[in-house]
Amino acid sequence: MLIYKFGGSFLETKSSYTKIFRLIRRKIVKDKIVIVVSAIGRSSSFSTNSLLLETSHLDEQEKDCFLSLGEQYSSLKLTNYLKQKGINTKCVLANELDLINDKYYKELFTKHDCLVFPGYIEKDDAGYIKTLGRGGSDLSAIILANLLGLKDVYLNKETKGILSCNDDVISNKETIKYLSYDQAITYFTYSGELVQLKALELAKDNNINIHIVNLDNRFESIISDNKNE
Repeated sequence: MLIYKFGGSFLETKSSYTKIFRLIRRKIVKDKIVIVVSAIGRSSSFSTNSLLLETSHLDEQEKDCFLSLGEQYSSLKLTNYLKQKGINTKCVLANELDLINDKYYKELFTKHDCLVFPGYIEKDDAGYIKTLGRGGSDLSAIILANLLGLKDVYLNKETKGILSCNDDVISNKETIKYLSYDQAITYFTYSGELVQLKALELAKDNNINIHIVNLDNRFESIISDNKNE
């Protein structure tokens, strides 16, 4: 089983959907696939930033429910596309989210090759939708990996992996191939969260390797304490 997370920028263009389809078609020959998606990028009315503008008079439960619409929209849209292309796919709807019990999802995999999850959201003890904070789709992917017993998570980002410097003025930046969890936590604390810090901490606690990849190139950075594996 493999788990991929796609950020909102990957869900804005037709060419990106084609690249995701080609990746999934290639991988399902040998593996079941879990996909976690963020809300579609900033230009969409379903982006988190756009939705935030409409929440000024909502209480916290209402606000979380409203903000979850971005991820629900993008997960259903990608599911529809993959089904159209012949991939045996199911979208895990918000009411089906259960991030502490893997039995239901394993049963779904007896009928489907690919499950698409809306990232960024979970349910509280009372069954209400709860958001996981900025970058929460990264955390969703790590939570699901831990739940399903997976030791590798592939986070598709816009960057060419983790770069040696985040200064846009510098042009000869290199991709860092390996960072330990502690190195990554320190780096992202001061340079900005390419990966959500809560997600990094959960990955560290459960020894889950994080692969920072990009569909448009072959660059990869790995966050792990198991460099030699």
